[in-house]
Amino acid sequence: MVLTRSEVASTSMQVTWLGHACLLVETPHHNLITDPWLVDPCLYEIVVHAQEPGKTLDSLPKIDTICITHTHYDHFDPRTLQHLNRQATVVIPPSPARRLAEKLRNLGFTNIISLPDWQSTEVGGLNITNVPSCGIPEECGFLIGDGTSTIFHAADSIYWPHSKRLKQTPIDLAFLPYTGWDITGVIGINELKQWQPNWDETAQWATSIGAQTIVPASCDQFWSPQSLQWLNDRIHPGTPAAFAEAIATHAQQHPEFKSEVVVMTPGSTWSRSLGFKLAPPPSAPPTLPEPLVVPTDRAGVTQADVLASAREFVSSRRRQLFALTNQGLTYIYGVLIFLSTSYTFYLKDLDVYLRMRLWTPQGIDLIPATQVKPQTLVMEMSAQDARDLFARRIDMEMLVMAGRLKVRCGRENPNLLSFYALEYLFVKDDYTDLLAHSQNMAFR
Repeated sequence: MVLTRSEVASTSMQVTWLGHACLLVETPHHNLITDPWLVDPCLYEIVVHAQEPGKTLDSLPKIDTICITHTHYDHFDPRTLQHLNRQATVVIPPSPARRLAEKLRNLGFTNIISLPDWQSTEVGGLNITNVPSCGIPEECGFLIGDGTSTIFHAADSIYWPHSKRLKQTPIDLAFLPYTGWDITGVIGINELKQWQPNWDETAQWATSIGAQTIVPASCDQFWSPQSLQWLNDRIHPGTPAAFAEAIATHAQQHPEFKSEVVVMTPGSTWSRSLGFKLAPPPSAPPTLPEPLVVPTDRAGVTQADVLASAREFVSSRRRQLFALTNQGLTYIYGVLIFLSTSYTFYLKDLDVYLRMRLWTPQGIDLIPATQVKPQTLVMEMSAQDARDLFARRIDMEMLVMAGRLKVRCGRENPNLLSFYALEYLFVKDDYTDLLAHSQNMAFR
């Protein structure tokens, strides 16, 4: 059951879970959406919703405010955003490295509020607070309230270290991620190793913020091509039902925690006056044809093409990195990581190695295989993907989540910190090429 506009007016704030991390918050005079992704597949080109979204683009009301927690494409989807109201207010965490504001401006949005950690803003009668993700720069969750009801949209954030502070706000409804994920399978390390959530720990974190009701969310992705469906057991191996059972078990052992769990289906609604109205279960996810990749003019890429793109990238990005040092100690530390790390790329179809060292004049050089030590962390990809990565036609997230980048390292437990940091180095902020291609796609 979906309430009409007149019914919303009589019940104050209504929240609809559209799927994954996408919430629609409606009041009599204002519509807010979080992390809008309603188009399949998202820009990884192989990931779809595990459950069909609760609304289509055509059935959305006019959106007045957009809250985006971070730049991952299952939370920031340019194909969905291009169909939303460009005059909407967009609330984001500060994101100078991953350039979220620039991405939005390039999509035509101009009213952007970059909300610092724990700061609040009021838009259309809704109070919005940035709850920072502990230890992960440029990501957050949001507290959203209308003075009567308050929800917490955690998205992918590490929220539990802030539990004492969050408990100071009475939270009616908390949309929380119900499982983590293991990146080592995606990048080719320990592909056969099975991983499961620590349900005791997950339940403890979820109940620590004192929310009246918890809804499992933000883990509603499905790797669709047959050759990659094994990733579904590595990325989000848990289920909402298992999460709910873990919360119930934890509550029996710790009766001081009063939170209940409601498993919502896409399109289900909640309001303080009417409670939950659960939509019927949706259809199964589609299976996409193979191969499905980001199309570009990628034929015939040579070693010289890659080197030219790489050297131009190093020159421009190095200037941007030094500018980031004005943003504070976190960014100074991050820039130091980039400047002190050697990154080794193996272009498998050309059988050549490149080494990127940002502190050197050229920044990137060809190296012989004999210089690559067994313990070196090597990123293996095609020459086409390397050229497009350096040319900013794609970014690191697209390569990793599409299973097109593999990491080789002789160490048993490699330190992946410098690899994780590459998400902040290889950034795409103009989507004109991909949006032109998306006009030919069938949206659902």
